Amino acid sequence: MLQPVDAFPRRAVAIAAAMLACSAGSTFADVTVSGGSSTVQLDSQPNPNGSPLVYVLPSVTVRVNNGQALFGQNRAWQVDNSGTLTSLDANTYAVYLQNGTRLTNRVAGSLSGVGGGLTIVNAQGALDNFGSISASVGPGVQFRAGGTVTNEREG
Repeated sequence: MLQPVDAFPRRAVAIAAAMLACSAGSTFADVTVSGGSSTVQLDSQPNPNGSPLVYVLPSVTVRVNNGQALFGQNRAWQVDNSGTLTSLDANTYAVYLQNGTRLTNRVAGSLSGVGGGLTIVNAQGALDNFGSISASVGPGVQFRAGGTVTNEREG
């Protein structure tokens, strides 16, 4: 039996809506950083989805006197930053990703470290920068295993 022509678009829309609803829920189980004055250890943050995605929202400020503002070691973390991450420690970076792969610094995002802004150590890194990255003593960005920086017009 032939189906009316207009039945197919409604079915496609219903399937697309169901797929979107299922995928949208997965981002709520990723790591969301809250502010503070001590290092945010990504590996110890609640992460029921097991996702490597980290969100720093615009209202979040992490400002530390010693150590990193954000530190990840045991995963290939991917950080999406719209907040303010600051380290006043001359011996380290504001963001230190031991095995991280990517950081997106949004327009509202700020990485500021006396010893450096961002370092990615054991994996090739990628930085998409729309915001600000600064360092007083060390480099703004360092990729110890190589990587790429895309400094967008706003950054």
